[in-house]
Amino acid sequence: MAAYRNEAVPEEIERAVKKFRKRDAGIVKAEGEGASAHSRAIASKWLPVLTERLTGALNARNDNPELRTFFALVEKLDRPRLALCLLQGALQGVGRRDDNYTDTAMHIAGNV
Repeated sequence: MAAYRNEAVPEEIERAVKKFRKRDAGIVKAEGEGASAHSRAIASKWLPVLTERLTGALNARNDNPELRTFFALVEKLDRPRLALCLLQGALQGVGRRDDNYTDTAMHIAGNV
């Protein structure tokens, strides 16, 4: 663990970090990457924001027929569930080095 200004990190902090990482690794192994502390932190911060923005986008006027069709299908989903599908799909795509935007879009579409 890197210390600020090259100061030594107290031993108890090092032990706590190791204990946390070991516990988190066990959770990820048992429940999947989405259960990690980092994933839960991302979801708690961004799900409300994404939910609000989705509501705005779905309520906005749109003249594109393909988007109207997509929005009509998506309209049937509740906003928090839709936000979770999008966030999880995006994280799946971003988390893999070999994925591109198309692969990420396919992750999202599969989740929706």
